[in-house]
Amino acid sequence: MKRNSATSPLRANTLATARNRVDLVDAARGIAITMMIAYHFCFDLTYYGWADWPMLDDARWIAWRSAIVTSFLFVVGVSLALRDDRERRRGAWAWFDRVFLRRWAQIVGAAALVTVGSAILFPESYIYFGVLHFVAVALWLCRRAPRLGAWAIVLGSAVIAVGLAVQIDAFDPRWIDWIGFAANKPITEDYVPLFPWLGVVLIGCGVGALWARHDFRATATVTASWNALPIVLRWALTTMGRWSLTIYLVHQPLLLGAMGAIRQLG
Repeated sequence: MKRNSATSPLRANTLATARNRVDLVDAARGIAITMMIAYHFCFDLTYYGWADWPMLDDARWIAWRSAIVTSFLFVVGVSLALRDDRERRRGAWAWFDRVFLRRWAQIVGAAALVTVGSAILFPESYIYFGVLHFVAVALWLCRRAPRLGAWAIVLGSAVIAVGLAVQIDAFDPRWIDWIGFAANKPITEDYVPLFPWLGVVLIGCGVGALWARHDFRATATVTASWNALPIVLRWALTTMGRWSLTIYLVHQPLLLGAMGAIRQLG
């Protein structure tokens, strides 16, 4: 019997939907983007002097920022597992898959816009290897990582451990600090080096690969919790997850612009 998406929106199998989506993954991405908007709203309040929060120094703010990045990159890994499962089912084994390349090109273009925009607003601390730059590289490095299965989780844990433990002055220059291991954090508005963050994507790939063995089905508890949420909230989270790249690009200009306009009027 066909399921009613209004009462059970966590689709059991990514291939069963017209747009090849899994609502649970989109919702997780939507939650991450919501947290990011809230974080940047707080950051912008401090930027305009309306708040005095030590966002770059206080461990609690740093932990929140790390949690947001972790959630984003974990979902990137799970999404790679979804894509890999989809390719396996349709018998597509080409490394240079057209759909994959199109999405990757969109992310590269978005990363370039972030660099240009941040250079205009923050010329001394512009973003040269932030979240989107990292994702553009990680997509290729982890392209087939889901096929490692649980070993991807082991590898990811090792990458995180090494990335957190190793700090070398030789990796401080900008031309190489994007790899990680830098002893001193560079002056930039967003910095997401390969080590340790590549480990989060790998763990997401491993978890996604294990989930694929269960046809991406949500547990009864997760489904019941999801169905308990208002329909409008479920729709908002999944929609934001599906348009996360667009929201990522426009939310800061809108926030900064609106706050700047209010400041001028005041």
